[in-house]
Amino acid sequence: MLEPFAALLGRGRVGAFGCYDTAMAVGVLRALDARGGVILVPAATLRSEPVVAGLRAVAETARVPVCLQADHVHDLETIERACRWGVQAVMADGSPLDFEDNVAFVREAAAIARRHGVAVEGELGRLPGGADADAPIGAGLATDPEQAAEFVARTGVDCLAIALGNVHGALLPAPRDLDWGRLEAIRRAVGVPLALHGGTGLAPEVVARAVRGGIAKVNFNTGLRRAYLAATAAALPVAEPAADLVALHARQADAVEAAAREALVGIALAGNSDLVGRL
Repeated sequence: MLEPFAALLGRGRVGAFGCYDTAMAVGVLRALDARGGVILVPAATLRSEPVVAGLRAVAETARVPVCLQADHVHDLETIERACRWGVQAVMADGSPLDFEDNVAFVREAAAIARRHGVAVEGELGRLPGGADADAPIGAGLATDPEQAAEFVARTGVDCLAIALGNVHGALLPAPRDLDWGRLEAIRRAVGVPLALHGGTGLAPEVVARAVRGGIAKVNFNTGLRRAYLAATAAALPVAEPAADLVALHARQADAVEAAAREALVGIALAGNSDLVGRL
């Protein structure tokens, strides 16, 4: 069932998962517990209305609360298009911009979204790496708590993505920790749910601590994408014109389901007893 973004995040401990096609969405839905989750529609996918319609159709079959959110959108035209195509939330990502330009962009995006009854997530701070592909890790910019409070007040966002040492798209060989003092300061400074992107590269214990510390939504993409591609590659050596594409779709969904279950372990550790029993 589709549920408003604010209602879903209001319960906290929500996993959000990048889905580039219906096989990925099917796998994610099978992994979710009664708390539900967010189906993320990557910005690159927002070029195709049929793909977005397919993701929404899968989401509508869910027996748990699910929200469809456009992820990492950097321009107003795509914000408008995503709203018209039926998402319930958009992430207006102005994080590559300076503070004032970020505020201006997100305010305009929020005005568009509100006309459609769509919720808005903004990002303050900058994560190293890339959201849609593995990318070299550059210098990130941690979120400033005072700026976070001002950003939320001036933009009216429903959710704020923050940078605490988390990384987009890159899986590091060494364990990665977060700036816990910064998380606490931001939590005290702002009054909206907080999102943590780059969940794949974090140990379950780190995810659990972040959720207990005030993170309402944890985004996962890289691990799911890698699982999907590995399942596809494993089938390619035997692929023929008469190959069973339905079976391939099932393999892809199974691989994504397993990756999503693994991603949810940290959220389970944060206190979701129903999910602990299923993992």
